[in-house]
Amino acid sequence: MVKSKLSNKIFYDENNWIEEEDEGKKTSLFKINLKDVNVVIALGEISKKWKNYNVYYWPVYLIVSEDDIKQIGIYEIPSNEKDYYMDDDGDLNISYVPGPLLFKSITKGYLKKLLKNKKLIQDYGEDDGEDDYEEEKNNEEIKSSSNNIFQDLKSEEDDDKEYANLENDKNDKKIRNEWIQSSDHRPINIFFKNSYYDIQPNPGSGDCLFCTISQALKTIGIKLDISTMRKKLAETLTLDQFNNYKELYTSINNNYKQEMLEYNKLVTDGKEKTTKYKKLKCDLQSGKYDHVDIKPSDKKDIVDKCSDLKKTLISLSKEIKKKIQEITNSKKNKKDIEWLKDIDNIQDLKSKIKTNEFWADENAITNLENIYNIKLLILTKNYYKDDLNKNRVLHCGSVVHENITKNNTFKPKYYILIEYDENLQHYELIKYKMNEKWYSIFRFHELPYSIKELVKDKCMNNSGKNTFNYIPKFKKYIGEKVVDK
Repeated sequence: MVKSKLSNKIFYDENNWIEEEDEGKKTSLFKINLKDVNVVIALGEISKKWKNYNVYYWPVYLIVSEDDIKQIGIYEIPSNEKDYYMDDDGDLNISYVPGPLLFKSITKGYLKKLLKNKKLIQDYGEDDGEDDYEEEKNNEEIKSSSNNIFQDLKSEEDDDKEYANLENDKNDKKIRNEWIQSSDHRPINIFFKNSYYDIQPNPGSGDCLFCTISQALKTIGIKLDISTMRKKLAETLTLDQFNNYKELYTSINNNYKQEMLEYNKLVTDGKEKTTKYKKLKCDLQSGKYDHVDIKPSDKKDIVDKCSDLKKTLISLSKEIKKKIQEITNSKKNKKDIEWLKDIDNIQDLKSKIKTNEFWADENAITNLENIYNIKLLILTKNYYKDDLNKNRVLHCGSVVHENITKNNTFKPKYYILIEYDENLQHYELIKYKMNEKWYSIFRFHELPYSIKELVKDKCMNNSGKNTFNYIPKFKKYIGEKVVDK
């Protein structure tokens, strides 16, 4: 049996047969990658067997051939979030769901052996000639995972036209003046004093950053699934980036070891000095140095020595507390890069990036922006209420892609607003309402005024150079002269 990832009370039977209610059913076919093996799967009927535990699930079938279909796992979702996971046709949108949750017997070796010398039943775009006719025939009866209402994302540069901004300083001032905080406001609303921001949730599980991009693009009719993004990201990985990851792994681990050595040394020193201090204090309290044959100056030396030890111990205690905090931070950093432990070469890293064990970091974000010519504006929610760190809410970024520095310009066509929770290490899409319309993705002129001002104040007027400094429309926004190429 395989344990649910949504409830520790649910265990799924590992049956490889077709469920009775799924026999003869017409269904969509999906070409996905499982354990680095390209496969075609289909979903069975939704099961509400575990609805009391807030879980719905769908059997997942591996299509080996028309006559060889095996159940290999399940997709499961929280039942109270069903609407989010369904597409416009009322079917499960698997690009939003982590998984599938595979049965224990479904290994990479098993899949490769099962599919050896087998042609995938739905292998679109890889054959020419007569096979195209057969594929078109199949499409009349089998609905592809690519819905025709969606178009592919083209990596297009922004144009140089000046469009009227949808929101300006007067709109923003009016919104702030009318602001009245209520209990249902989110932290982002309170930070901007603006009721028109909202958050689009996603299931996370290592895919959250990719999911926000997919969610945003879907609202303008562009289909880009998570597996495609991961594959593209892996393909663009360079040897230098691989070496940087390995150096980071070594550096963080060495730093953790060094801090533990320093901590243990401080603790040992503290124990030794505490023992000396307690002995001197006990001798002084017992009257050992009050005898007539003890010089007053000798007793004073002991008293001074005891006082100095006390001061040293207080200082050591502060150092130990500081070191404990440093170790806590190092442990977090060490945990964040633990996935690199078994990565020995660039191919290992590429394979890892294709799975949800790889959580998007700053390098990945920079590469995704370059690949798809988009700009992600990431706000860290943990600093909304932190007066000392409010200038850290917007992540300006410390990494600029080499293509941007080489071309000395960056013209993203689309901007996506994302909220990041440092504690949960989770990204969610930010939506904004203007003129009675919700926006989940923006052209430059559609960006909220408060966001543009935040970029100007925190990322454009500082000493360091970041990606925003290469965007012509942001440069013009702060008054820089831009020569259009």
